[in-house]
Amino acid sequence: MKYYDEILERIAQRVQQKDHLSESGYKELMANVAERPRDFVTCPEDASYLCFAEGLDLYYRLLGVMLEDPTTAVEIPEEQMHLIETSDTMLRQAYSMALAIYPDNLDARYLSLMHTGSIFGIENLLEMKRLLDKHIDMLTPSPSVYTRPYQRLHASYIQALVQNGSYKLAIEEGLTALSYDESDPFGVRHSLSLCYARLEDVRGFEELEERFGRTSNCWSYLARIILMYRVNNLTAAKRAITGYTKLVPGAAHLILSGLHLFPISKAIARPQISTCTFNEANIATREAFEIIEDTPNFREWANSIDQVRKLAEEYEKSLGI
Repeated sequence: MKYYDEILERIAQRVQQKDHLSESGYKELMANVAERPRDFVTCPEDASYLCFAEGLDLYYRLLGVMLEDPTTAVEIPEEQMHLIETSDTMLRQAYSMALAIYPDNLDARYLSLMHTGSIFGIENLLEMKRLLDKHIDMLTPSPSVYTRPYQRLHASYIQALVQNGSYKLAIEEGLTALSYDESDPFGVRHSLSLCYARLEDVRGFEELEERFGRTSNCWSYLARIILMYRVNNLTAAKRAITGYTKLVPGAAHLILSGLHLFPISKAIARPQISTCTFNEANIATREAFEIIEDTPNFREWANSIDQVRKLAEEYEKSLGI
């Protein structure tokens, strides 16, 4: 569900709780809320989230311009740097206005943290934990549109733990999150995959894969490659990397280049992107960057595989690199 649509549903649900509309009545309400959302806001909390959603919607439109062009992962042209600066200003305005209306807007609070100091620095990590503890009542086995800000913050906290190398704690928090919502709307599974790879926990990784029906994505592919390499099962690792780089355009280039890719961390959650595409591989490889760097000779090994090296060269040639 897109964030803006989520907030519209939040507003409509608030009216539904009061008026107890029929199914057809609720559909009509949703249409009216989509057309005139401000007319149906009944509390500062929803006003804050709507204000934030409107600003975020503009940000994602600008971000979409950049994500449509895979060359931005290599070089950001001057005109796109202007878009980045503009979108950054939009985000600051969005969370500032939202927090002025309702200080406990968790999405706006998280985004304000992302604009202060190191994105996943220890101070931000501690503040995220403090917010989660303060709003622990939102952690419920019956998730709803009203608990999604907490779930989003929890997923981001887990992602931050991974980036800080706290893999065991990230797994503990991740399994807790999944126990409350098996549908995993914010990709906790992705963070767990990387943790199991770094800790060389084959059993944990395979149990996670089984839990999600072995549906593949770029995080699970990357994690399997790294995991098999780290436990010295090079046959399985080679099979995994050749399959992944053949399936996903540009994946070989991303693995071998070691570039610091175009950052999109200053958002409230991972963007909704099609599975096993360059853009998803871009994000997954960036999140796995520190783990790859901490895996001795990984890139040299990957580069020694003819198919992987050839695919990377072909992709780079297509971009004129």
